[in-house]
Amino acid sequence: MKAAVAFVASLCAAVQAQYTTTTATTTTIASGATTTTTASYAGQTHYGQCGGLGFAGPTVCAPPYVCTYSNPWFSHCL
Repeated sequence: MKAAVAFVASLCAAVQAQYTTTTATTTTIASGATTTTTASYAGQTHYGQCGGLGFAGPTVCAPPYVCTYSNPWFSHCL
């Protein structure tokens, strides 16, 4: 039973990781003017799914990982 609970917990963590969004903010100060730029990045984490038939989640991996094809239904970030 403990193994089944651990397996389900790992699946939940993997699904949650698919929708992780990272935000980077850069502020530049030049000649008394301040400019703030915010970029949002929704990249897949290590070992997360990034492709496959019918997959609707993120298809770009967070650096330094790349989306690696496994079969027509599954690609993941390695």
